[in-house]
Parts: sequence; structure tokens; C-alpha cells
Amino acid sequence: MNQSITKLAIALFMATSTLFSLGVKADNDSDYRKYADETRKAVYAMSMPEFENPQVPKELKAESAVIMARYQDIVMGKQLGFGMNFFLTGNGIFDHNIVATYIQRELIYIGDEVAQKEYSEYEFSTHDKNWTSYGRDRQKRVLGVKVIKKSGKTVEVPTDDFIIETEGDDDKKKTHKLAVPNLEVGDYIDIMVHTSIRYQNHGITPLYFAFADTKPMLSSKIHCVIDRKLATYYRSFNGAPRFTESTNADKDIVLDASISNVDKMPTRWTRFSAQMPYIMMQVFNLRSDSFVPSHAEKGLHYVDDYKPQLAAAWDIYDDYYEYSRRFMWKKYVRKAVKNSKKLSTKERVECIYRATILTRFNLISYNQFAFFHYFIYGLDKADIEYQPFITTDLGDEPVDELGSHYNTIAGVYIPSTGDFYTYPTSNMAPNEVPSRLQGRKVFIKERRNWKAAELPTYSCDQNLAKVDMQFSIDGTQINAHRHVELSGVLKEYYQNNLLTANEIDASWRRRTGITKTREDEFMRSYVETYRESVKKENKQQNEDFKEEVKYFHNSDVQTNFKSYSIEQIGNRCDSAAFVYNVDYSIDGLVKKAGKNIIISIGKLMDDQVSINDTERKRNIDVYYTPRSFENTIRIELPTGYKVSNEALAKLNTNTSNECAEFVTKANVEGNQLVLTTRKTFKNSFEPAANWDKILKVVDAAKNFENVQVVVSKK
Repeated sequence: MNQSITKLAIALFMATSTLFSLGVKADNDSDYRKYADETRKAVYAMSMPEFENPQVPKELKAESAVIMARYQDIVMGKQLGFGMNFFLTGNGIFDHNIVATYIQRELIYIGDEVAQKEYSEYEFSTHDKNWTSYGRDRQKRVLGVKVIKKSGKTVEVPTDDFIIETEGDDDKKKTHKLAVPNLEVGDYIDIMVHTSIRYQNHGITPLYFAFADTKPMLSSKIHCVIDRKLATYYRSFNGAPRFTESTNADKDIVLDASISNVDKMPTRWTRFSAQMPYIMMQVFNLRSDSFVPSHAEKGLHYVDDYKPQLAAAWDIYDDYYEYSRRFMWKKYVRKAVKNSKKLSTKERVECIYRATILTRFNLISYNQFAFFHYFIYGLDKADIEYQPFITTDLGDEPVDELGSHYNTIAGVYIPSTGDFYTYPTSNMAPNEVPSRLQGRKVFIKERRNWKAAELPTYSCDQNLAKVDMQFSIDGTQINAHRHVELSGVLKEYYQNNLLTANEIDASWRRRTGITKTREDEFMRSYVETYRESVKKENKQQNEDFKEEVKYFHNSDVQTNFKSYSIEQIGNRCDSAAFVYNVDYSIDGLVKKAGKNIIISIGKLMDDQVSINDTERKRNIDVYYTPRSFENTIRIELPTGYKVSNEALAKLNTNTSNECAEFVTKANVEGNQLVLTTRKTFKNSFEPAANWDKILKVVDAAKNFENVQVVVSKK
């Protein structure tokens, strides 16, 4: 290495490190507290009339909380630094960093005890250091909290009330808790978060500015100042305004937006990406080592065409493919290709998919790019025709309205079978589509062109929770055995939370024909560590099933967990349901009334949704997943007892319409009282005009929880 270059690089590194320490780094608690005090004073001294003398409107006093004012401020610039990766990778001597300051301030009216609890405690870290492949990002945060009492008196919560929960190495990372004492209903709380960040030699993920909230909002303002030499792109969605664009004396970009008197959005069954007005903004440092789209240019740009973003998305997948080919662990995929030669195309694809999943469990670092390229590597080796596609999930903008390449997801379409294959979100069967992607538009690549298509949407019968429960009465206690079969999207959460990594790995090995266990592939020095991790997983799994039992029934039902078993993991196309059993007892649902017995039978089914008063009026459309819940409840009647026809009749109900249904049927089979319930939400979308119809079904199911049945002595 040239000595003069080395000296120059070191000198620049020392200079930029000193500058950076002034802006972001705090060496100790004393320095940090001084910095935090000065930061709070500066932010609270800013002229913001909306935060002064708050008075909640009479018509909003019944709300749990009201956002009286919200202010967001972003200042973003460039920084030249010494590149430590120069010694490790041979990349450039200099880092081209982005440095940013984020301020968010909110003034909230506390309308009830729920809001009082929500805003009475904060947990945050004052310093973070996050390693990336480009270097180390640093963050420093300051929290400020003021309480405006009903009397008008302002009380600032002192920083000395921080409680240090955890400490990182050398006090470089700390997690704190701050309690807000004496916060009362009717008070206002003024919360400020100031964050300084250095992004070392890479761009930033998209920023989002929402113009609505789940609470009523009286005022919201956004102010951004961005270095003109950065490449800044933004797009407005769902009716959000564009920024008011200007420049300052330094010719840097200035962006402003404001909105007032915004109604709250419902929290339940709302698709914020499709319904909430918001602006997405992404900033690139054109000189950094991270991916920069080929179309990116310095200055400010409004995105009104998805095509450049789509091309950028494909560029990054191609770049990753060229990189990953050199480092692939391909043995499982190669074996799957070899072992599946005599199978049909569909079966071969499934076999390669399973091998790709198995490879995932043996990679230290894993993401959807790796999955995508391992999979197509196998398809190439098997000489199977495929077409890549790009889409986005339900939480992001549609693929034909791309604001950034960042949110895209890659997948593979097999023309000969008509199946779509994507990165899995759970232990799903190979050709299942995750819930987050169902019904999403895709662009399929055909040589140099793209064609639009749509991913499948599962019906309410495909997204099915089927539960068979056997109950026996022992005095005032009920012994329960519950058999659960979950299909479609309804299994995703439970697979992710009830299965261990070792179970999943073993299952994929069986299906791929791999005889070696995961333990066999560890070096001897790691075997004992692996065995200990399996023990911890198994112990945690037992606790997870306890929680499953606790939350299946109504929250006031007292359960006592006994055991569990897993019958079927649900990762095969011919047996895709996740199937398990749990055994437990229930207290308090059986009462004696003279010679008779009263059973709270409605509380034996799964817990039902409750719509509170603030949610009952709705003026925006309903987005949710088509799904069905079927319960079969079998109660073994004590010897000498019966259920009258009149009692049975009360257990037969039917509330149905074109949107949803809740149906219950009861009869006696031998010595068992058998109750079946079916609750179905039929569609993925309902206009707001149908909300009352959905409410009727939801209310009917919730009311049935209170139904009791009298079992009388013969």
C-alpha cells in the first residue's frame, strides 16, 4: 500500500471521527446527560403554536386519546469518512456516509385510563451501534416528556428518572425505562424524541410520513431539509398531498407538508397501505458502496412511474445472484435434482423447493434473495422452465405503484403447472402462497418483457380452523382434549410459535431424503452447544402450548395445562394442515343447581372478537382474510343426566348474510351432547356499507359465549 495514501487516510479518519463524535457519540453518562439537556431545551424552544395552551374540542373529550399536534423534522446531509472496509475488502479508502437528525414531537390528550397506561412508561436505548456489511451505523437518542396538568401547570419529567435496564459492552448501548409519574386522565403529555444517526457508506431504507392515525389528529406538520447532492425520491399514496418543495440559502432541498382535523382510522380490519394517506421517501448517497438504482440522480425527484423502480428491483436480484453463485452451499439442492429425475415436473419443483428450505436452516445469514437464487439454481440444474416474478406484500404499495425497489419481493412462476413459489413465512407446503402475498399483483419476466398477473387468494374454506373438543365433567371441573387442524393462512402464526427449529429441520430432511440429522453436520466442538439449544427449545415449546391453551378460550376462563402432541407439521402438499392436540382442565364453567348441572357451554368454544363502542361506527372499507372457524364440542353427560328438547333448541342459532355467518347446531348422540359452531368471513374485502352486516355476525358469536345449558337429572 502506498505510504502517503495511508497517512492521508489516517489523518482524514482522525478528523472525521472527531467531527462525528461531536454530533452523535456520547462517551459517558455525564456527557450524554449534558447533550440530552441541551437537545431538549433546543427542541422545546422551537416556535410551535400548536403545542401551546392545548384545549381538546368538546366533541373529542370522550376519545381515549387525541393527537393535539404532531411535528416531524428531518435534516439529512453527506459526510466523508475513512473507510475501514478498505483494509478488509479492498473497497475505496473513503466512506460516503449519510448523517441525519430526526425529531418527532407529539402533544397527546389523555382521555381515559387506557391512554393513561399507554403513555405512562417509555423504554428506549440512548445509544445503538449496528453493524452492516458496509461498516457500523451509530445512533444516539434523546427523549423528552412534559405533562400539562388540567390546572394548566407544566411539569417536565427529569432525566434522572431513567432506569437502566441493560448495559452493552463498555456502556456503549443501554436500554432505559422512563416512568411518567402522576399522569392523570384529562392531562396532556408532550413527548419529544430526537435521534442522530450516521449511516456508514450506505443508503437508507424508505421513510414514511402518515397523514392519519388510529387516534383523532388536530394538526400534523412535516419539515425536511436534505442535502442537494443526495438523490431524494418520494411518492404520495392514497390521496396524501405532495410536499411543498423549495430550497434554502444553501440551495439544499426543503420539503414541507401539513394537515389538520383528521378523523381516526379503525385499528381492526384496516389495510393501512391501501387506506392511509402517506408519503414514502428514499434517499441515496450516489457515492456509497451500497446499491444505488441506475436511474438515481442527485436532487429532488417525484416518483410517478413504477417502471424505473421495477427495473432497479430486478437489477438488485441479478447482482445478488452473481454474488451468491460464488458462495452457495448447494449439496442439498444438487441431491434433490438427482433424486427427483423420475418424478413429474410438479413433484421435482417441490423437491427442489424443500431442499432450498433445508439449505436455509444451515446458513448463518439468510434472506429472501438467498432463497430465490438457491431455488432457481436447482431449477436450472433440473432443466425446468421457470419465470421469475416481482411483487410486494400487503403492507406495502402495489407493484404497479412502486415508490421504491426496496419493498419488492421475488418469486418463481412455473408455466407448466401454473404454480407460484415464494419465500416462505412459515413452515408452509411448497406451493402455498403466504397470507401477506395473496391476491397481490405480480410482474412476471418473459425474456425482455414483463406481464402482469395475480397471486391466488384462498377462500374461507381453504383458510380453515377445525377444532374437535372432547369434554368430560368431574364435579365442577371439566377435563378437555382438543384436536386442532389449521389450514391455509390460519396455520402460519401457530406454526411459527409452536414448532421448534429442530422439528422443522427434521421434517424437511425426511421429505428430502436426507438421512443425516442436523446434529450430524455440526463439528464436534458445537454438538454439546446444539444439544443444549434443543433442550431450551423443547422447554420453551411446552410454555408456548401453555399460552395457546390460555388464550384459546375466553380470557376469564381458568385453565390448567396438562400435555400436548403434534401430529402433522403441515409442510406437505398432500397433508398441508398443521395438526396438534392439547389436554387440560377447566375450572368454573360447571355449577350445580339442586339436582341439575349448569354448563357455560358458550365459553367452551374459541374466544370471540368483541367490537367496542368506539369501533362500531365505521366509514372506511373493511379488509380482512376470508376464513372459517369450525368447532365441534362433545360433552360426555354424567350418568343419569339428560338435556331437554327445550334446552337443545336454545343452542340452535343462525345469523347469516352475504358477508359472514355464525351458525350453531346441537343434538344428543348417545351419552354425549354435541354442539357444532361455524363462523365464516366470506370475502377479503367489504365496502363500509356492509359493516353493520359484519357486526351482526360478530355480535351473535360474542353473545353466544354467554349461553348456558341446563343438564337435568332423569
